[in-house]
Amino acid sequence: AISSHGNWVNSHETAKRSRHLKDSQFVFHFEDGCSQLEAGSYGHVAVMLGVVRSWAMKTRVIFFEQKNGDLLKTMQEYKITIGGGVPAVFEQLATLPTWANYDLSSVRYWTSSSAPLSESRREFIEKKLGIKIIQNYAMTETCGFVTSETADQRRPGSSGKVKAGFELKTIDDSGKTVPPGEVGEICVKGASVILGYYKSPDETARAFKDGWYHTGDLGSLDKEGFIYIAGRKSQVINQGGFKIQPVEVQQVIEKMPAVAACVVTAIPDELLGQAVGVFVKVKQGIEFDPNELRAFCAQHLADYKVPQYIYVVDEFPLTVTNKIDIQKLVRERSSFVAKNKTDAPKTHSELVTMIKEVLAGILGVEAGSLKD
Repeated sequence: AISSHGNWVNSHETAKRSRHLKDSQFVFHFEDGCSQLEAGSYGHVAVMLGVVRSWAMKTRVIFFEQKNGDLLKTMQEYKITIGGGVPAVFEQLATLPTWANYDLSSVRYWTSSSAPLSESRREFIEKKLGIKIIQNYAMTETCGFVTSETADQRRPGSSGKVKAGFELKTIDDSGKTVPPGEVGEICVKGASVILGYYKSPDETARAFKDGWYHTGDLGSLDKEGFIYIAGRKSQVINQGGFKIQPVEVQQVIEKMPAVAACVVTAIPDELLGQAVGVFVKVKQGIEFDPNELRAFCAQHLADYKVPQYIYVVDEFPLTVTNKIDIQKLVRERSSFVAKNKTDAPKTHSELVTMIKEVLAGILGVEAGSLKD
């Protein structure tokens, strides 16, 4: 991604302006002497933005590399007041048996970016760690936050409203803006949006159209302008022609008492092409029954969204930017404990029957009235 001096000057000015807002107006309220922790790749936009913030707000920035130390120890030692990370980091911290041994009282809040964090998981982590988590929407291509929650503007499951200096819309496959509440691709425009991709004219042309950057992320805007991230466009599961948003299934499963964390994704299927799969990390000391998971999902989701493939994992593999490595999970799924559905359709006639049942439920008619 090619970013200009102008991109970062704009980020600097935005950060500088936010310093003068009160907590009741904006959540990112800094004071001289704040200690900010950045635990990520040094080329990542969050760390770059952290440096910009330090210039604008006279804060101290602590850089942390996971393999060289203990994150909780660093937070206690430097009396960290603010910081940021991805949901996978929060999940790890909340499930560490040693977290209670550290004094985290200096932490005012922690920002969550890069992947959706469901309200049930946020409540669990906030209660466990005693740290307020603020959700936002940011990416390398925008040199910082596009949307963010504020102290007096929070909605369950939302990443807040668009920040000053940006425009945001959600569109369908034809490029038309979708109505409030409908999921579409998120497009962004603003002075902090990058110039393009280095020596990649084709990729740049695909991503930038009519002055808008097409993020590849899916989301919906409500009537008040709050954004709800639904995941990546490339991660939508196409199960026998039915399109399924992994985030929708994941947020249901995360409400189960036995589930510490989970990842929902497409699993290759010989008959359907793709099928819904879930990788589950089970809470210590709690027995996990995959049939209960399916029954729970069936109560809250359409039948075709209920996971057919269930894998139990001890830990989630992470990428260099601390995101869960979904490709590695799928690639190495045979090494995990499988709790797969045995009654998945295996023949053409069984598949036709399943599709007819789903359509009948949608149309409100008897399955027998539908022709093959």
